[in-house]
Amino acid sequence: MPSEPHTLFTLLVLTAAIGACLQIWAWSQARSERLLLWGGVAYAFITTGILLNAAREALPALFSQMLGTGLVIYGGGLIYAAARAFNGRQMEPLVAVAGAVMWLAACQFPDFYANTTGRITLASVLLAGYCAVAAFEFLRAKGLPSRILLAALLIVHGIGLLLRIPLALAQPQGPIFMFANPWFIPIALENVLMLQLFAFLLVTLAKEKVAAHLRQTADTDALTGLPNRRALFVHAVSALARDARRARPSAVIVFDLDRFKYINDTYGHPVGDAVLLAFASAATTQLRAGDMAGRIGGEEFAVLLPETDGQQAAIAARRIMVTFTHLSGMVEGCESLCTASAGIASTRAGAAANMEMLLHAADRALYDAKREGHNRLSVAPPIDLPALATQ
Repeated sequence: MPSEPHTLFTLLVLTAAIGACLQIWAWSQARSERLLLWGGVAYAFITTGILLNAAREALPALFSQMLGTGLVIYGGGLIYAAARAFNGRQMEPLVAVAGAVMWLAACQFPDFYANTTGRITLASVLLAGYCAVAAFEFLRAKGLPSRILLAALLIVHGIGLLLRIPLALAQPQGPIFMFANPWFIPIALENVLMLQLFAFLLVTLAKEKVAAHLRQTADTDALTGLPNRRALFVHAVSALARDARRARPSAVIVFDLDRFKYINDTYGHPVGDAVLLAFASAATTQLRAGDMAGRIGGEEFAVLLPETDGQQAAIAARRIMVTFTHLSGMVEGCESLCTASAGIASTRAGAAANMEMLLHAADRALYDAKREGHNRLSVAPPIDLPALATQ
């Protein structure tokens, strides 16, 4: 036998083994990412299965072809389970092992086991099926760039697996040692590349998820789950610029919870936290899809309303204030009426402003509202500046 297939086979085994070690090591650095753990375990099963298949001349058929291929198929099932775990879904262990069970059961029939084409067909279909469902699961991971590459890689590999069926049909029936098969080199080379790229992309995807979680944590208020001041300002840059280009008005509402210090001191911090959560719920349920509410500090909240003028913002603010009073009345342990006051600033259609300008104007309007008492609302005159003034 020529040396090239042996070299390529050795590379295939080493690639799978290194991929297993890489993923398990990466998981040890980020224990929350079970994708890496189960991906590494899948690679370990695949490595073992490949070794058993290669030893078919030295081992009984039960351990080489039958068990070896079964382990490779189970590795494919574990990759599907790992993709589900990555999305926070149940791993479905029965589905993961079903392919291997079907393979082992089919091998119990002598006519099937003696048919080389039949074995290749069943193994290829089972593995291609796992590739397809795993690709679908990875595509569910929205916002992570590597998911598309992973899904594409799995689909291409699945097509390659199915192409083995017509290749097997073109071969004469009978036992063909794997190294002597004329298609071994291109098939093994495709497997080497797939295993390398897939392991790399799995680690990359897990890193992207961790980074996205850290960004979300940095941009989110820990108590209310609303965007914090930084996130609100970042979002406002593009939203306000878009409204200015389209000659649309923009509005900002600043809310301050009335007598919040009294509520906090009288009924305790847990009640105060519940009141803050009630306002967050009121704001999020009463806003449109393109609006953004955020907590900018203490008992102060801000709402950015694209394509909205001052009067429209006043209607939205009043709706939030009424809803907040209703929801806070259901806070256990709070016997005081909870209200909020609001200040509103806006731009004229076609004018430009940045978030600092709008917040400053809304703060002054809020101060005017608070001077009048509780549960008040004040609207500042629209800001009317040319776009150049905000550069």
